[in-house]
Amino acid sequence: MLRKVLFILSLLLIIASVGYMSANRREADRQARAIEAADQRGEDVTVSLATLKAYAGTHMFAGTAVALAGSYARAQATAAVSASAANSSAQVYAAAQAACSGKSDSIVQARCNAQYLASHLANLPSATPVPVPQPADYQFKFTSPFWAPDLAGVLFLGGALVGIWWLLLAFGRKRGRA
Repeated sequence: MLRKVLFILSLLLIIASVGYMSANRREADRQARAIEAADQRGEDVTVSLATLKAYAGTHMFAGTAVALAGSYARAQATAAVSASAANSSAQVYAAAQAACSGKSDSIVQARCNAQYLASHLANLPSATPVPVPQPADYQFKFTSPFWAPDLAGVLFLGGALVGIWWLLLAFGRKRGRA
């Protein structure tokens, strides 16, 4: 009778553990989708990422991934504007050379270039170089431990221990009878 109770108890504990592991995964995925949605709206997600990392690190089967597509798109747009400004500056310099090339004296030509650049570069945005964003910098993967002391982990450990106890009783009795 004790063996049957231990077997059923072990099975129930492990089934409950699997249910809680599934709940952990759903919660981690829910947090990840909320972070991605907040990022799309342009909100700061630093705290949410830290919270998800802590959750995934302390719950069984809670590993998930987050891709900050909104931040990546904004970084790409900033880099494109920077590249465009740099290209516009180069075009203004070339236009200054073309406009002042008819001057015979190099000092007069240099002054002409300076005046042309001063009048035309003032209207352009700053050409501060912005590095091209890398997609990997906007992707996060959070892994969960094999075992954690959360409810799923405690139930799994309890089910395993009860299962071992059942095995010891089941095989111990068979040897004693022989």
